Amino acid sequence: MTTEATTRTTKPARRGSLGVRISPEDCSGYSRGYYRPHGTSWRSLGSVGYLTGSHLTSGDVDHVVALEEAWCSGIRDPQFGADGRNHRASVSSVNRGKGSRDPREWWNTSGSTTPSHVDYPGWCDYLALHVQVKVSWDGTMDQEEHDFVSRHLSDCKSGKDSQKVTTTTTQPRGGCTHWHSGEPKHTHPGTDHDGTHKSGKCKGYWTKRGGSPATLQVPGPWFLWH
Repeated sequence: MTTEATTRTTKPARRGSLGVRISPEDCSGYSRGYYRPHGTSWRSLGSVGYLTGSHLTSGDVDHVVALEEAWCSGIRDPQFGADGRNHRASVSSVNRGKGSRDPREWWNTSGSTTPSHVDYPGWCDYLALHVQVKVSWDGTMDQEEHDFVSRHLSDCKSGKDSQKVTTTTTQPRGGCTHWHSGEPKHTHPGTDHDGTHKSGKCKGYWTKRGGSPATLQVPGPWFLWH
């Protein structure tokens, strides 16, 4: 008598248009103490709230992708808590209002600091950074989160209701490094464009060259889309 062995294979989660694996969340077993403390002061991250653009006299260190959200997204590396790429200075009420929510869950919830329109200061930059961190750590999004973020980043790119969006603390220190069509990569000193470029603060979202926030991928190279 012979028996036939059956091998069961698990189909890998597919990647959506944002480059993030799409899979249902699994939050079972979460413990904040699992992640390494960041040991960062909000003052060391700048004096401006990254979502509001407001000057800080006190503040919090915000995990852009919250620790519980990271766990639910399959990021089970203790070092994630100390990853400076995921830390931003934030107005305390904004950070605590966001809590462990992902962008879709946070959107238009109760609270005076809750984003409810695309031109909420820093909203587009927050979305782009949220995606960048998840891709970097191979975290997942559920389908609803992915579709929400993708739709909003498309609105950001098209300029729909986003004329007020500015970036303050999400640029790399030392200047804005990016490309213009037909030009090599270059860096502006500080955050102001020089006379050969558009006036005003550098603004936009990190995207791949020739891409858009809706097709965000890592690793780079990255440049400032504007």
